[in-house]
Amino acid sequence: MLKISNKIFKGCMFGLTALILLGGCASKNPPTDKILSAESAISRASENKAEIYDPLNLKIAKEKLQKAKELMKEKKYEEASMLAEEAEVDAQLAEEKSRTKETKKIADEILDSINALKEEIERLRK
Repeated sequence: MLKISNKIFKGCMFGLTALILLGGCASKNPPTDKILSAESAISRASENKAEIYDPLNLKIAKEKLQKAKELMKEKKYEEASMLAEEAEVDAQLAEEKSRTKETKKIADEILDSINALKEEIERLRK
């Protein structure tokens, strides 16, 4: 009975040690891919006029990305990774809001043109 308990204990200790080591390895890799994704998302948001239509979320994304880069230099990879992901999401939000507002602006301009044409037609009929 003691041998079985000892084997189980050793197996559990081995498994726990392996889990700790694997967990430690995961946080030892710099999240460069997530940083790059956040940078790309910020660039796309800027290309879609987020500075005009949603400057707040774009600013937040840039600040989070900057902080993530600082954390990466401090080798706080897990925190940097999470912040980079947040920056990417904030930038995506800014991009989508910008696209929506730009589309609405274009639609409003088209409606204004249609109304102007209708008025011109009415004026010419008289």
